[in-house]
Amino acid sequence: MKTKILTFFIYLPVVLSVVLIAAHFYRKGQYTFAYTLIGTPVILFIKKPFSPRIIQTILFFATIQWWMTIYKIIEFRKAFNMPWLRFGLIMGGVAVFTLFSIILLESKTIKRIYFKYL
Repeated sequence: MKTKILTFFIYLPVVLSVVLIAAHFYRKGQYTFAYTLIGTPVILFIKKPFSPRIIQTILFFATIQWWMTIYKIIEFRKAFNMPWLRFGLIMGGVAVFTLFSIILLESKTIKRIYFKYL
């Protein structure tokens, strides 16, 4: 029972990070990519070692996408003398949250679930 609760609290930020990056791409008009991303957490139901690695890879590229977006929008806001600090802090928090989700998939609980077959 304890493992199931712990696993839920590990999966929650991971799935939320994927949903956030999918919403980002949806807002940019890249609907196919957004819909594909929404479905990727289903991979975690496959209890094989490649499952968390695929999600980690997706979240790694999502983190890079967040930092590129932050940089572009802050430069735009600075160029037009618009406030940018609050935006940078909030979006930086999202990027760090996504990075934290990658680290969560390295926990002992996840290794016990996916890597017990090795």
